[in-house]
Amino acid sequence: MIHFEKLKLILPLLLLFINACNFISSNCNVDKRKSENKKQLSYNSPGLGSEKSGDTIANSTDGEIEMFFIRNMRKILVPQNAEPYSNRYVLTGVLSKSYNLINELPKGFVRDGSVDYTAIIQRALNKYENIVFPSFPLLINDQGLRIPSDRSISFLKGSEIRLKPSLKGKYSILEISGSNNITLYNPVIRGDRFTHLGDSGEWGMGISIRGSKNVNIYNAKIFDCWGDGIYIGQAGEKIVSEKIMIKDAFLKKNRRDGISVISVDGLTLDNVYAGFNNGTLPMCGINFETNNPKCEIKNVLVINPRTERNNGSGIQIGLSTLIGETHKNIDIKIINHIDLSSGNIAFKISCYKRTQKMVNGSVSGTIDVLNPSWLKTSNNKPLVFKTDQPNLRLQIFKPKVTNAKGLRLNSLETNDILKKYSNQILKIYDF
Repeated sequence: MIHFEKLKLILPLLLLFINACNFISSNCNVDKRKSENKKQLSYNSPGLGSEKSGDTIANSTDGEIEMFFIRNMRKILVPQNAEPYSNRYVLTGVLSKSYNLINELPKGFVRDGSVDYTAIIQRALNKYENIVFPSFPLLINDQGLRIPSDRSISFLKGSEIRLKPSLKGKYSILEISGSNNITLYNPVIRGDRFTHLGDSGEWGMGISIRGSKNVNIYNAKIFDCWGDGIYIGQAGEKIVSEKIMIKDAFLKKNRRDGISVISVDGLTLDNVYAGFNNGTLPMCGINFETNNPKCEIKNVLVINPRTERNNGSGIQIGLSTLIGETHKNIDIKIINHIDLSSGNIAFKISCYKRTQKMVNGSVSGTIDVLNPSWLKTSNNKPLVFKTDQPNLRLQIFKPKVTNAKGLRLNSLETNDILKKYSNQILKIYDF
């Protein structure tokens, strides 16, 4: 009789064996069908490529072997708590019981976003669990809108939340703090970056998720925030946000980062575009940056992220502040990252002890990067991996790299350039 505990150990090995057998079987007929499977792929997303030149973010030829590898590696790499991947379609979240926010607006309300309705909107959010924003822009002030637990909020086509010009260096247009079970459908948020009344601070966020659990955001469009488009982190004693899913987000021209991830256990970023973020450091598309040793970066899955022409890095992972007096383990998996011409580095990892007093603390774990395309990095630094943590590992599967002029590097050149700015063991699998 096989004990249950032993069976749990055998099953993953059996899965790998089955996948390998399938791979060998499918490989037998690749040459025969190669001409049928070749096709040029275009990665379509609003804002992809230069606004003036119309460059395509990536062109590639995918055959049967590559597509099998992507599908089956993803089965192995996806965390258990990740949302299932589905075909892209726009959800509305509107139900027969949904309450239309337009019913709360005063008689003679305006539809051009010129009158501040913050207090009215907040009262409705406090009262109704399922609410629909109308199909025209609404103006709010820097008090922002606080979303309680157990809310489903939908935004009709044409809806937009606009921030009234602010003097504050710190605010959240939509704040999810210590709240659970929230779903946002199709939010459109425009910050005050170009109308801001002061010049201090860098923490004006489009959506802040702090110490919250079970938050799902579909098809968000966030522009021109004074700080980050989306912020995921801590709230008081609730150090870690849990089970967060952001799908089909479009984040552009925010002053700091497209997305900043401070502390999370269970995060899925699915089909996120983050481009043209610039103004104040670090100016990344997607930035994992812990604040202190109590933070967590666990069970993170990033699928099909596209970063473009950010002044900093396309994706950055900074973990130095995670090192304290105890051991910390991180877990990040990134699939099909495409970066076009981010000004600093396409993909950067940094983790160093900040002081020699922290002799007991360490960070370990694995960062898996599958099928990245790092294109036209302006300073020819597609990857930087710098750490003094020997058990922090980076594995890259089947990278595609071009130089600053757009010329594709061969396998040997790719290995050389990826290892050039890495001071730890870097594993590259070109299959």
